[in-house]
Amino acid sequence: MSRLGPSSRRSVWRYISLSSGSRGIPENGIALVPAGRDSTIAVSHTQEERLLAGGGRHFPVSTFLRLDGPLDTVALRSACDAAVNRHEGTRISFAMSGSLARIKIADHLPSDYFQEFLLPPKGNISERVARAVEILSDYSEQPFDFVVGPLFRVALVSVSANCFLLGIIMDHIIGDGWSRDIFVRDMLQIYDATVMGIRHDFPDLPIQFPDFAAWERKFLTGNRLTRLVSHWRASLAGVDPIPSSRLIDPNAPGGIPHCRAVNTCVDGSVKRQLDAYIRGTSTTMFALVAAAVKAAIFAMRRESGEDPEGAADVAIMASAANRIQREIRDAFGYFATPIVLRTNLSGNPTLSELFQRESRTTLTALRYQQLPHALLIKHLNPTQYGVRHVSNIDAAPRYVNFDIENKVYREEIRPGGIDVTLVRRPVAAPRGGLRIWGTDSGQKLWISLFYRSDLYSDAWSEQFIDYVENILEGTARDPSRPLQELA
Repeated sequence: MSRLGPSSRRSVWRYISLSSGSRGIPENGIALVPAGRDSTIAVSHTQEERLLAGGGRHFPVSTFLRLDGPLDTVALRSACDAAVNRHEGTRISFAMSGSLARIKIADHLPSDYFQEFLLPPKGNISERVARAVEILSDYSEQPFDFVVGPLFRVALVSVSANCFLLGIIMDHIIGDGWSRDIFVRDMLQIYDATVMGIRHDFPDLPIQFPDFAAWERKFLTGNRLTRLVSHWRASLAGVDPIPSSRLIDPNAPGGIPHCRAVNTCVDGSVKRQLDAYIRGTSTTMFALVAAAVKAAIFAMRRESGEDPEGAADVAIMASAANRIQREIRDAFGYFATPIVLRTNLSGNPTLSELFQRESRTTLTALRYQQLPHALLIKHLNPTQYGVRHVSNIDAAPRYVNFDIENKVYREEIRPGGIDVTLVRRPVAAPRGGLRIWGTDSGQKLWISLFYRSDLYSDAWSEQFIDYVENILEGTARDPSRPLQELA
């Protein structure tokens, strides 16, 4: 393993995101079919929480792409327009009337949704790219108007004759990370066909996001809703829907909260052994890393003096794609929802047993992901309804957020002869205090721990990620070892 500093890394723009979209409860006869467009459609439960209880906080989801090569900017603009026309979700805004919120769908976006910026020819290319990132970052922080719209925008910064930065920016209320990648995929495929002089015809999307929102309102009623709520009520007994991490750093620096990060990389023989372990046990890298994170939480709680039995009951928050139905796999919208992963680490299990427990936890949670977290909170703890979205960062409970993406590298795709590189950008201070993000690129597993600078010191955070490393390394060497030998 190698400890890494913050950096930008080259990435192919196509990848398969870990989603868990293949498991779910039966639809029980409630068909997911196109809804009428003769009137406005009720918002999804997740959107409703944000609109009615979220305090109007800005939640941009943005992707910055570096485009190197002879870019045809007219063709790029045309490709963006075509992708916007394909996906109704990019053209959504909202009608508000008291406690009622409805989806509005624009026939098209105003022409200024696509902005172009030209940098003056000063400085070297690295300095100018950095300046372009600043421009896009500032642009992405401009708030959206939920009622007026649009809630989707694109910006292109010309750095030089053969270097451009493209920003795809939306408010989270209309789209998730999966949707962002769908848009980028479709846009680049259309661009490639356009510059090659080839007609590119996508098959019609069977379902758009407003159809899903209308279906969700029908599906989450009666016995189905009761059964889903009952499952989570039993699973989270004694734990809030936004579970407290109970992690305390006695040397917390205090002050103004900023985001700091410590990163590590699992590669070489350790990564190969972990991959072999996963194949041999039918588990996943998601469950493997989630278990290692929970083991680190367990160890840090014990060190703070918490009772071992209490410390062993660990719940973190992760993200589920919630795209169980095949019809919405390629749709743009806000389908994703947080899920709570709660696992008991008591009894000093072996690492192998720990991972099996975590696999069961993950699979069970994914089976019930169709109950969105917003509706779960409304039923189980209404006082927490909307608190993850309010403006005051300290209003959110101190919790741990965990996600991992599985990047499967394929052939290098160069649309129209353009090299496409994902540009990493600074991450906002995690509202819950800690965010763990993993990326499995095949040969390497990157793990980043983002932490609030006022709540956790650098030394505490280094120790936390050391525990994660120890668990993963221990698994590679001998998964039969007891957990408490390593955490």
